[in-house]
Amino acid sequence: MKKYFLIGITLFIFVSVVYASLGWTCYNYVNGKATGGWISITANTRQEAEAKAVDHYRNELKLRSDYCKCR
Repeated sequence: MKKYFLIGITLFIFVSVVYASLGWTCYNYVNGKATGGWISITANTRQEAEAKAVDHYRNELKLRSDYCKCR
């Protein structure tokens, strides 16, 4: 019984780590210059975070955005 319990806990931990998203801090750029301020985005990869950040600046905040850099 203990063996199955330990296997279940181990699987739960590994699955939780795989599906965890990362927090990214993203800055908006217009004409090659940072416009000031930043937003926090949750995504799995940098490319996904940058795409979400550009979408957020353009559609939700209604600001001009040429591109975003996230770290």
